[in-house]
Formats: sequence, C-alpha cells, structure tokens
Amino acid sequence: LGVLAFPGLARNLAIRKCLALLEHAYPKVRSTIAEEMYSQLLVLEDEFEDLEGGGDEEEGGFDTVLEKLAETSWNAALSEIYDSLDTLHIVFGFEKPVRLKKEEVGEANKTEQGGKKKKETKNA
Repeated sequence: LGVLAFPGLARNLAIRKCLALLEHAYPKVRSTIAEEMYSQLLVLEDEFEDLEGGGDEEEGGFDTVLEKLAETSWNAALSEIYDSLDTLHIVFGFEKPVRLKKEEVGEANKTEQGGKKKKETKNA
C-alpha cells in the first residue's frame, strides 16, 4: 500500500491489486485490505483529490471511495459486496470486472478439462 504514494503506473498497479484483494475469497483479507487502504488514502488525500465521482454528483470520488471502504461489510458474502467493488473500480477509472456465475465457471472448467484430455490422447 505504500506504493500508492508514487504517481503513474506504480499507483495504478497498486490500486488494481488492492481492488483484487477486496474480492478475495477470505473475508479477513478483504476487511484488512479495506482498513489499510482507507488509512493510506487518508494520508494521501491530496494525491487522490482529482478522482471522479462514482455516480453521486454531489459527492466527490475521494469521498465515495472512503465511504465504500468504511461502510461496506467486507465480511459479508462476495455477492453482497459486488456493488461496492464496482463503484470503486469506476471511481478509480477502471472497467468493472466481469464475473462468472458458479454455473458458468463449472461449464468453463468442464470444457477446459475436455480439451486437455483430447490433447493428451493426441500426444499418446
């Protein structure tokens, strides 16, 4: 999180990694990164004052980020925090991530495994 102090590509990569960790499978990881990110952003407020709002025209982007980090229950199920994550992606200037439903993930895995079996029999 200390990399957030450096402008440019390093900051973008750090923000993307933080957003990815906010979507981690373990709630403890999500809540810890949210707390640490909140603290770091407060320290670096001047660096992030140019963020665009996240849909609320009266509220600036920086305030939206702080609000989402503080008020979202990061210990909740992943499906319950997707709206907050999407808002954070938008405010930071990234596209919203594409998330597959469990059924779609299962189908993709079956297709991938079927392709691997075909390759193995071809090589044999």
